[in-house]
Amino acid sequence: MNKPQLIIEWLILILLITAPVSYAEFNPFPNNTGSPYEYSDEDIPDICFFPKEEARWDGSKITAKEWKMFTDFQKVMFIGEYIEQLENESNTTIEIDGWRYLIALNGFAGACEDECLNEPMTRVIKELLVEQGKI
Repeated sequence: MNKPQLIIEWLILILLITAPVSYAEFNPFPNNTGSPYEYSDEDIPDICFFPKEEARWDGSKITAKEWKMFTDFQKVMFIGEYIEQLENESNTTIEIDGWRYLIALNGFAGACEDECLNEPMTRVIKELLVEQGKI
């Protein structure tokens, strides 16, 4: 098993256990003014990340580093749109607790340093889905 994979698995386990504590230490309302993911109240995108051909931003390139620049709206859209894309690809329904995923992903990004900052958030979601037997 490679080092990033091992780090992800340990972080997921830790996050599932400590997610409420981790979320309390993470700023859920970043000021993304000036970031590549900035939007205004007058310019809220209908499709944010997936499918990437129709979206404002390419969700497949979002890492833990970029996750910290998102507003909660963008995070919720990312999770929902990605789950929907996985459902369309597999022609199945995937039931998740969106708030738990938001907390876990915030905790993961907040705890990341060095190598895991470049970890795609799509991979983290897939790992959570596998761990929970959803896919």
